[in-house]
Amino acid sequence: MANKPEYTICVPIDTVEDLIGEKSYLGLPAYIDRVIVLDNDRKNVIRRVVEALLSGRNVLIVGEPGVGKTTILYVVWKELRGRGIKTCFVPIGASILPDFDGIVFMDDLTGNYEHLISQIPMLRRGVILATARIGELHGVREILRRSLRELDDIFLVVEIQPFRSRDDLRELTLKHLDENGLKLEDGDAVLEAIIEKSGGYPIFIFLLVNEAKNRGLSRITMDYVRTIPKGITKYVETILTRIIRGVPQYHHDRNTQDLSLLLAIYLASKYIIGPMHIDLLRELYIVSYARLAGIKPEKVPESLRIRNPMSDFVKHLVRVGRYLYTFPHRVWSFVIENPSGQILGIDIQRLKSVIPEEEMEDMFVEAYNTAYSHYVRPSKDSTRIEEFMAQRILVARGISAEIKAHRVKVSKPIATQEIPVSIVETEIPLEERAEISYQTIKLSFRVDFADIADEILILASRTGKVQIGFPRGRMFMVNMPISGIRLWGDKLAYYYLDKICIVRSEDLEIVMQHRFPSPIRKLLVVWGRLFVLTTENDLYEVCGSKIKRILKQVIDISSVIFQHREYMLVLSARGIEILNDRFMRIGPTISVDGTLPSKTIGAQVIAVYTAEGIEVFSPDGSKIIRMPVEGIARFYVIGDNIVYSEAEKKQITIVNITQRKQITLPISDEVIAVGTLGGKLAVVTQTELVRF
Repeated sequence: MANKPEYTICVPIDTVEDLIGEKSYLGLPAYIDRVIVLDNDRKNVIRRVVEALLSGRNVLIVGEPGVGKTTILYVVWKELRGRGIKTCFVPIGASILPDFDGIVFMDDLTGNYEHLISQIPMLRRGVILATARIGELHGVREILRRSLRELDDIFLVVEIQPFRSRDDLRELTLKHLDENGLKLEDGDAVLEAIIEKSGGYPIFIFLLVNEAKNRGLSRITMDYVRTIPKGITKYVETILTRIIRGVPQYHHDRNTQDLSLLLAIYLASKYIIGPMHIDLLRELYIVSYARLAGIKPEKVPESLRIRNPMSDFVKHLVRVGRYLYTFPHRVWSFVIENPSGQILGIDIQRLKSVIPEEEMEDMFVEAYNTAYSHYVRPSKDSTRIEEFMAQRILVARGISAEIKAHRVKVSKPIATQEIPVSIVETEIPLEERAEISYQTIKLSFRVDFADIADEILILASRTGKVQIGFPRGRMFMVNMPISGIRLWGDKLAYYYLDKICIVRSEDLEIVMQHRFPSPIRKLLVVWGRLFVLTTENDLYEVCGSKIKRILKQVIDISSVIFQHREYMLVLSARGIEILNDRFMRIGPTISVDGTLPSKTIGAQVIAVYTAEGIEVFSPDGSKIIRMPVEGIARFYVIGDNIVYSEAEKKQITIVNITQRKQITLPISDEVIAVGTLGGKLAVVTQTELVRF
């Protein structure tokens, strides 16, 4: 599979290798094409799915764990590829649904993409093909109902049943055996026993053959099949128990070791979606062992830190990166969290009764932070760090990871470039500044959102990584991918789709959560108060545990709202309107043509980027300066400075209105935020912080 961009929200499916084999999106075995068996029911499902997709309807394939939903997804993709249809796959870390002119694939909707379900009714282009466990279909239904939509209006739901024909199961089993070089002893009798115990689930046959191969067997005997329980969930419990008990003994108390490994696996399955980092898995064993042994994690023997039972357990997982592993099948995770038999069920229920939910989460957070600060970050291995931070973590409280190393360089700017300036009232030209020293600091991760307020910098990525403070600060993971972030006094607020979460900066505790009737466009802080602007052009104020709507559909879609002295300025379809803190209009509306985002400079003037370029007004509406500039991508006003970047140009221009000076500086990536840090102007790009 070709390397894909880390933060792409939908990656094109170009080849078969993108979906099958190691490190593929679906994780199907490389030989899947040689063992696929399609009964009449599955052929009908594939036909219905393809017809619905080609007619422009979303499709949700549902079924029990292990029934073959992912395989059907792959077969449908092959059919679409043969028809020349464009397809893409949504990575687990994506925070928004793609605007893609083709078929969008999502495997395990409730497990991997629950945060995206509410966005599906608003998809503008593209058609979705997804899978989901049938037992979790009610969750999809409830999420869509909160968006005032019904499941059947959004999806054609197609259910896959277990195989019913023994002939089809016999063919499937023989193909898997032949592919793995295994023979049957006692022929048909053993084959019939396997078919009977499979219950019609193809994953049962795959796991049976795979485990026999891993155990070094060349023949499958009747005695071996008798040791296997009937049903996929009990069989997976048997496999897990056999693996755990088969791990070499590292401590004199064998029972504590096995329970610690089981607890660590349970914590990983519960709080990690998708690939799991080996450093985190090992540290999960340490905190689990410490909890069950009644000691502090730092008191765990060094020998267990160097090598512990988790190192042997991961040999049975699928490696999908240099440091990342996944379970052989999603049914493993389902069984670990929902044990139904007497093997793991008793032990897991005992652990859950002894260790409260809150304490389990604390244990996971401690393991995450320790693994990062003690092993991952000090290694200076960029792949090790990137794969650790790429994990999808779902916890209710924040995860912090201290950043200690930053690469700093001091540079000189490129030659400044003169901008033609038309002065309306007074002919005062801008003075060139030939050079200026500035500092560039490499960021520790790729930034999608940033905010600077009261000399504090906050950085965030769409995948949920957030860092407070810079260059030394705290990093944590929010429980969902985010769409934007804002500093608000001693708190920070982040949002995704129609929900906002407010976190206390001191202890990273969530203090408020609110949901809005329509998706959120942005967060604003005016007069020290937090406002939320939605896609319906409604403005809400967050007031403690309540929200109240302030303005209804009066804000232009391209507008921003900002504070000018003691007033709020709203850029509406009519122009710039000045409101007081009771939202009463003050003075006349400032008329501007073709307006785009507006800001204030100091306490005396207002800067607007219009179709004519950058224009600067006095509060009474008279124009002071007009600077013809085309193709502005980002536009900011900080103090007396206008800062802007132009599309497709890796540079920023700073114009100081008071001093009538300007400079142009090179930048590496798109500008994310501008503000002041330590009394200096600071520009945040996707990969660097520039201060001068």
